[in-house]
Amino acid sequence: MDKAKKRKADIEYWWEGAESLVELVPQEYTRLRLALSRVLEMLPEADFAKFREECPHIICNANQGRVFSYSVPVPRNVPVDRLLQLNVIYLDPTITNNKTLVHRVAHEIAHIVRGDHRKHGDRDVEKRADDLSEKWGFKRCYSQKMLRRLKED
Repeated sequence: MDKAKKRKADIEYWWEGAESLVELVPQEYTRLRLALSRVLEMLPEADFAKFREECPHIICNANQGRVFSYSVPVPRNVPVDRLLQLNVIYLDPTITNNKTLVHRVAHEIAHIVRGDHRKHGDRDVEKRADDLSEKWGFKRCYSQKMLRRLKED
């Protein structure tokens, strides 16, 4: 199997597990799935491997985009390295411009690849996620003015 076909098969396998949390009207579902596929197909192999390792789920809501990691409680006798992590990308599927949706998806995937969903208190995460998604060929989501405001908050 060539690399492109294998990548598409890997994306399909991930989507089968991730889509369980996606409840959308058919048009939004298709747009979101295409945006995710477009971004994931363009990732360098090492970044795609990091994404697959984190195996995030998708939850749709009206917040432009967020990533979080939740630790699920387990019995006391379970070793720490066996804790269940649920990694989530929150996306707004109602973004009407397809290019904007793709760039937002790329930005949020960059957070997952960078491990930002596990970090707290770093005020430069948005810039760094934009830097990475731009490296992959996507537009930045935050202007310099928006980034300055984030640092001031």
